[in-house]
Amino acid sequence: MRAVGVCRPVTVDDIQRHLRSLRGELASCVRHRDPELGIQLAARILAEIGDDRSRFTDARGLKAYAGSSPITRASGRKSAITRRWVRNDRLAHAGHLWRINRRIQHGW
Repeated sequence: MRAVGVCRPVTVDDIQRHLRSLRGELASCVRHRDPELGIQLAARILAEIGDDRSRFTDARGLKAYAGSSPITRASGRKSAITRRWVRNDRLAHAGHLWRINRRIQHGW
């Protein structure tokens, strides 16, 4: 008779090995796509976005989630463009740091 639902315990070495492999994948992705992003900032952005790729159908949805896209309200002849008040502050701050890094690396 075999045991059902029994698995071996996870050790610290297993977790460290998994984290090293994730860090290697992240580093290679950052090096090829956007070198000024940096590993820690890329990890922060990925953590805020999540691993569900179908959550945002296009870039506009992600931009709205980060709070960097404006809101346009129009009624009759009047039109107003305002900023978003509700946003993911951590993702917005990571985007701000990304822009600063780009300016430093590429100049104005």
